[in-house]
Amino acid sequence: MRATRWFAALLTVSLMGAGTRAAADGWDLIYPDSLEVTLCETCGISFSVLSFGLLVNTGGTNIDKADVLGATFAVTSSTPQMILQLFVADPGTAIPPIVPGEAVGSVQSMNQVLVDRILPGETFRNTDPLSFLLPFGVFRDPFADNYVGPAFFDVTMRMGGYTAMFTVRAEVRFGPPDLRFVSAARVAAFPDVTPARATTWGTLKRLYR
Repeated sequence: MRATRWFAALLTVSLMGAGTRAAADGWDLIYPDSLEVTLCETCGISFSVLSFGLLVNTGGTNIDKADVLGATFAVTSSTPQMILQLFVADPGTAIPPIVPGEAVGSVQSMNQVLVDRILPGETFRNTDPLSFLLPFGVFRDPFADNYVGPAFFDVTMRMGGYTAMFTVRAEVRFGPPDLRFVSAARVAAFPDVTPARATTWGTLKRLYR
């Protein structure tokens, strides 16, 4: 009987440390899964008014501007000569929260393919020319050779207690800087897992003796 109570206590303490409610409440990211990139020697190409992806609120509460500006990115390149940078920026203008069922980003002709991944019933809000969502750049390492061929970027995006992981394939060519969104995909973010709070058998005995 005592062993059963200790197990129940251990389960209770573990659940106590299972995390608090995230600021955001579920989101998807629509992103280009295939790019064509043309860069000259030691060149790069970046966009401050164009979104790399569209953020879709799939939860039941608003995603606030503070949630978006707190997003972080980690990018690993299969080819050290090529670099993909993703970030968020505050355009200095009040942008309303992203409401449930809304897909938001700055779209022009170059990244129009992203809109194809918006689902029926979702509403698209184009913030062009204000891109606080995912301005980006693709660059050659200035100390490396002029690589041509495929490059794969593994990206991890964290925002509001959720994480999305995806891969972008870029076909890299040599020439005057240019970029084309070939196709788009969509990934669902998953809740981050908070480690259980550490405890001891002595603590459990005091709680349940």
